[in-house]
Amino acid sequence: MPTETPPDSGGRQWLWFVLIWATGVALFGGVVFVLKAVMARIVGG
Repeated sequence: MPTETPPDSGGRQWLWFVLIWATGVALFGGVVFVLKAVMARIVGG
């Protein structure tokens, strides 16, 4: 059996939290970027 910490310890939890947070920020940034590009195309021609 591996000697690393069990999954229910706090070590993995913060890693998953950071991964999910970073993914959410990246998705949100991408959506905002696309919306700005679409709005610029609609408004500015």
